[in-house]
Amino acid sequence: MRAIVVPVAQRHPELLATILFGSLARHDERPLDDVFPSDVHGPLIFDMGAGQHRIPADTALAISESIGLALDRFREDWPPREVRTMLAVRDLVDWNPLFIENVARDGLPLWARGPLPAPLAAVAGRRLPVAS
Repeated sequence: MRAIVVPVAQRHPELLATILFGSLARHDERPLDDVFPSDVHGPLIFDMGAGQHRIPADTALAISESIGLALDRFREDWPPREVRTMLAVRDLVDWNPLFIENVARDGLPLWARGPLPAPLAAVAGRRLPVAS
């Protein structure tokens, strides 16, 4: 996931943060040798400026292109997990409140360029486990 975030952050300074959530964050993922290994899930949260509650279509297209380029570049080195990203604006207006609670409860910060939105503030103090 970080292989996506770094190039996207370089091309899109409005990227605020990304959070790993789902089975990988909870450490109950299906293994890589499973017929259907767990996916990697992570929202990319953007700060579009005061009063902006949506990512403009042309910006969303450019962000999606950056994600695609990053996926293509690093795909050979990645384990066979599908990476699923979603775009969100800092105010999280398009997110279901239950979904926000799940991300806040289970999420792990992967990258941030400032404070997380208030509903996700608890995530900021967590750390990814160090691989042994």
